[in-house]
Amino acid sequence: MSLLRWPHDLTHRYSVDQVNGNQHYEYKSHNPLHLEPLTYSHPDSAMVAQLFSLDYDRDSTSYIIRQYVSDSTCNPPLVDSLVYKQGFYNYFAYDDGIPELGFGVEPSPGGIFAVRFELNEPDTICGVQILFNHTLNDANNQYFDIVVWRDNNGKPGDEVYRLNSRKPIWDDQIYKFAYYKFNRRVRLNGVFYIGIVQQGSGLLNVGFDASNDNIKNNYINVTGSWQQSSKHGAIMLRPVVGANYYIGVDEVEDPEGVTVYPNPASSTLHITGVNNGSQITVYDVSGRQVMTGSFIDVIDISHLNNGLYLLSVTTDDGNMVIKKFMVKK
Repeated sequence: MSLLRWPHDLTHRYSVDQVNGNQHYEYKSHNPLHLEPLTYSHPDSAMVAQLFSLDYDRDSTSYIIRQYVSDSTCNPPLVDSLVYKQGFYNYFAYDDGIPELGFGVEPSPGGIFAVRFELNEPDTICGVQILFNHTLNDANNQYFDIVVWRDNNGKPGDEVYRLNSRKPIWDDQIYKFAYYKFNRRVRLNGVFYIGIVQQGSGLLNVGFDASNDNIKNNYINVTGSWQQSSKHGAIMLRPVVGANYYIGVDEVEDPEGVTVYPNPASSTLHITGVNNGSQITVYDVSGRQVMTGSFIDVIDISHLNNGLYLLSVTTDDGNMVIKKFMVKK
């Protein structure tokens, strides 16, 4: 017996709503989709990405997508729906959030492991999320350093940042990542590595997702040289990019107090919150330096092409602030 004994006319509509925002989109198919017995075709849809404005001061956002399909040939009419949350968050992740296993290297102390990541455009790393398995009698409560390296022919190379002497952080909530905030933002471009140098005598037992094979990006160093890990899976370590860490919470003001306006801008860009003597540099999305010089509160950008740019401010105390702005003429 076939599932469809007569032609069916389906209508399809969906809506997209930004969580904690005011962006909204609705679409409804213009013509019913005619299905003959034992045939199937996906309802027509429309592109929506170009209809949403970009907020360049917001690194994370999510949307609720609701889809509805109705069949008017039935009596009473049938309606089915699907609801999905699509998140766009400011961190890299190779894992699915569930640790089937644990990962560590021997010998300890001194064992090192790192994970390879790649930025499509210049950005800053403000910290890292790590999921630690809570072992019996807190056996993995050992000191470690968090280190960021540049790329050197496909392996970790020069060290660019180190956060010293941290310990695992656990939470009563299952599968909860701990966040380790860097004491300065680390500006990077292209391939980089972030990982752990073990200090204690026992294994750290970092969460390891065995269902997602990321072996090609996992590296260990126990003999003084780097080699690819032999374990298939994903180390549960997630670098956080952007100015601040606000995954799942409201955004906070830039702690440095630097602002740029208007945004988008056409001919001039105003900068506030920067002291005299600071160095400012402007990069395009490919990482190419297009402007540099000592701080002035108004800069001429009339020669820049339309697009997204990064303004880097190095303050007199050595901190770096990155602000994004658009040029639109």
